[in-house]
Amino acid sequence: YTTLFRSVTVPSGITALVDDLFEDCEKMISVSLPTTLASIGKGSFMMSDNIVGATHGLTSVTVPSSVK
Repeated sequence: YTTLFRSVTVPSGITALVDDLFEDCEKMISVSLPTTLASIGKGSFMMSDNIVGATHGLTSVTVPSSVK
């Protein structure tokens, strides 16, 4: 049911996002990532082909410099 999320704040202390964590979250408007984050899994913010081209609120994600 992550596709219903509109806003996500990943808490400090989290060091990794797993693959496909927020995949197809078409209603997401904002994401806040902590400076403790070291890696973001493949496809974490990906949209499936059937969703691509639709109007989405999330237009950018600021990735902390701690992510390698």
